[in-house]
Formats: sequence, structure tokens, C-alpha cells
Amino acid sequence: MVPTAFVDAALARDDTKGATALASTGLGVRLLVPRFVRTGLRIDIAQPLTGINCPAATAGFCPGLNIGVFQFF
Repeated sequence: MVPTAFVDAALARDDTKGATALASTGLGVRLLVPRFVRTGLRIDIAQPLTGINCPAATAGFCPGLNIGVFQFF
């Protein structure tokens, strides 16, 4: 198990709005299983910084939860 902190950024383009910068920061946990199947499980909670509207924000905090499986070689 590996704790992690991250910052993600991207530039997205929409034909109606043009280019939009997206950014978020967060914390997560990675569970790595390289010896058997070279995969991992990740659970992240991220706070949008820019480019993502959140109508349900409480005191400026609008976390997003992401759970995923990834593979590495």
C-alpha cells in the first residue's frame, strides 16, 4: 500500500466554449500487486481547482471520488 498526493492538469477543447483549462489536486492510496499480476488498485479523492463546476460545493469544497484498476509492465 502506497499513499500518494497528486496534481492533475489538462486542456480540454469544446466546439461551443473553446479551450478550457482543468486542474485538480488530491490524495489517494495505491495498492500494488506486482509479483502476481502487475496490476494495482487506486482510490483517490480530488478537489477541482479550475474548469469544473460543482453546484453542490460546501464551503468551497467539492471532492470527487475515483476508484480504478490499472496495469503496468
